[in-house]
Amino acid sequence: MNKIKSIIIEAGKILKKRYFEETAHSVKQKYHLLSEVDIEMHNYLSTELKIIYPSHVIESEEDETTTQSNTSKIIIDPIDGTTNFICGKPYFTISVAVEENNKIIEGYVYNPISEEFFYTTIKENKSFLNNEEITISEEKIENSIFVLGLSFNPKKYSKYLIEWEKALEQTKKCLFWTAPAQTICNVACGRVNCFIDMGCSIHGQSAASLILKNAGGYLTNYDGTEYSHRTEGIIATTPIQYKEIKKLIQS
Repeated sequence: MNKIKSIIIEAGKILKKRYFEETAHSVKQKYHLLSEVDIEMHNYLSTELKIIYPSHVIESEEDETTTQSNTSKIIIDPIDGTTNFICGKPYFTISVAVEENNKIIEGYVYNPISEEFFYTTIKENKSFLNNEEITISEEKIENSIFVLGLSFNPKKYSKYLIEWEKALEQTKKCLFWTAPAQTICNVACGRVNCFIDMGCSIHGQSAASLILKNAGGYLTNYDGTEYSHRTEGIIATTPIQYKEIKKLIQS
């Protein structure tokens, strides 16, 4: 664990430096921006992680040619929250997950600006923020803060709001954020109570999903089916909160 954390922290130093510099970006696909720093971080992380995980396949958001046949993988998002990074909003992270036989066994999420490092392993069955154990905050829905993810086509806004209208009307506050890894970790440490994202990718959710699970959280796919980090979309919340949401949606 210490070796992989050291690599991520060193990567964070590079990312933090680049954050305060002028950088170029392009459009990877509609509504999806790609910074030149994404590629730099992908190359750095892939090279360094291969040294300590030589038999693992690196599966990165910035490398779509990765084979799916290997049972041991490192799933990375070099900058989860690229748009925030580009626009000067310090809400982005480096996300790294270790996967064995389609199961996440280690998760690391690091924000180099706030210097918050979230991590967990399946063996420990606990989650930590800068070496302090974290747990979810169980609140009734009227005292809860919900976050809706923006990892999707804006044309779906109306569908998004219609599907969750009954639940959102009951909350204390509802926010729209990008950067799912950071937000899922914010659920894990009790800052917010529920994160819903219909388009959350494998790279943005894999590490954070185990962090939330080991902090006492509850996860499902966006459609309410059993959670899989390889399914696009997520509901990341607490056990009590999910029961309340489910009742409202089904009523």
